[in-house]
Amino acid sequence: MAWYTTGTIAVSGTTVTGTGTNWTDNKQGIGPGQALLIPGAGTVKMYEIKSVDSATKLTLMSNAGTLAAGQAYAIMSFYTDSVPDFARRLAAQLSYYQSQMDGWQQLLTSTDSVTLVAPDGTSVSMSSIAKLTADMAGKVSKTAALGVTDPNTITSTGWYQVLNTAANVPLAVYAEMQHVEVSSTVAVQIWHATTANRVFTRTRTAANTWGAWAESYSTASKPLLDELSVTNAGDFRTKIGLGLSAAPTFTALELSGATPYIDFHYGSSTADYTARFIQDTAYRVSCTQQIGATKGLACKPGLNGAYSGTGFNAEWNTNNELYFWVDASPIGKFVGATSDKRLKKDISYEIDINQDLDDVLKFRPATFKFAARGIMSESGPQRGFIAQDVQEIYPVAVQGGIVEGEEDAAPEDVTRMLNLDAIALISKLTGAVQAQQKQIDTLTARLDALSNS
Repeated sequence: MAWYTTGTIAVSGTTVTGTGTNWTDNKQGIGPGQALLIPGAGTVKMYEIKSVDSATKLTLMSNAGTLAAGQAYAIMSFYTDSVPDFARRLAAQLSYYQSQMDGWQQLLTSTDSVTLVAPDGTSVSMSSIAKLTADMAGKVSKTAALGVTDPNTITSTGWYQVLNTAANVPLAVYAEMQHVEVSSTVAVQIWHATTANRVFTRTRTAANTWGAWAESYSTASKPLLDELSVTNAGDFRTKIGLGLSAAPTFTALELSGATPYIDFHYGSSTADYTARFIQDTAYRVSCTQQIGATKGLACKPGLNGAYSGTGFNAEWNTNNELYFWVDASPIGKFVGATSDKRLKKDISYEIDINQDLDDVLKFRPATFKFAARGIMSESGPQRGFIAQDVQEIYPVAVQGGIVEGEEDAAPEDVTRMLNLDAIALISKLTGAVQAQQKQIDTLTARLDALSNS
């Protein structure tokens, strides 16, 4: 025996209202004369169905009282596999098949949308074949318009044949072009060259205002080398799709070759290069021009030491002096020991050694410490001379200079400094010693004369 218990019911007299029920589905075998069972408090009441009025409404033969919504129930249909059960189910199945055939008939013959019932009872609305055909015909032209001389004049969706003499095209060749008219202001055109694998796309975002053609590249459509000339960086970046023409961005750049290099063309020079970075040996990268280092060169102790983060700079100033800097701190100048006669001119040995002695007697030896500045800490006790003192007496021995405004600057603010020329001082001291020796020789001779008299 088959039972139907789907959903719940509410009862009012002889009217039964279902929730979540489908009593008109013949496949379930529900009909007049069958029994409706309603469980109660320890009892089950049975009522005969008079009629099935809808999927959610039954009429009973007798008054069943009043029951609120949500009541469980059961409908006793025919015995399973009985002749009545088979007849009812066969009729229901044939009825379902007929409804499907009717639906397909409407799909094939109707000119509008058709509503079909799915096996689970869901209603589905579909466009008929005729309606689909009409809708597609209104969207895309079935044949290409021939002989287009200017794609800018097209305003209807469809395929078009564009002449090789047409205006506003990316290349002067014959092409097939698809135009999609999205709205009165927005449209898209896809241009296909008929003689090569070249595809270009552009968009219209305002009335009669088209953007530039952009080529789509693939394994079958690669950019030509003459179109990617690096003599014009902006065009190059645009054509290979790297983004902003003035600021290329790469995650990494790798060069491979016997001697890989990067060439620069300053001022758009047409020469082979104006500067070149090249790895000319396995252990060296060279540059053909000067290299500017704003924050100095980073060095490390030995081959295996660690970088300290300190920058080193050197400068050749207008006094022909080589100055060294560490970060922002001037360290001093390079002192060469060259004294080759061949490198000198205007040589004179006419030196007033007596003046040398007078000058040396004015020198003021001093003890001092170098103050802390920049990366350099305070020094220990030193002995020597103060350059400003020596400059007043013997300027030749003082090199360098003081920047205007830095006469009384703190140590950390000094950018140019005075240095003593040790060779010049030694020469001055030598002259003084010679003068003293002459005096000694003179006095010795006088003493000898007095001793012999």
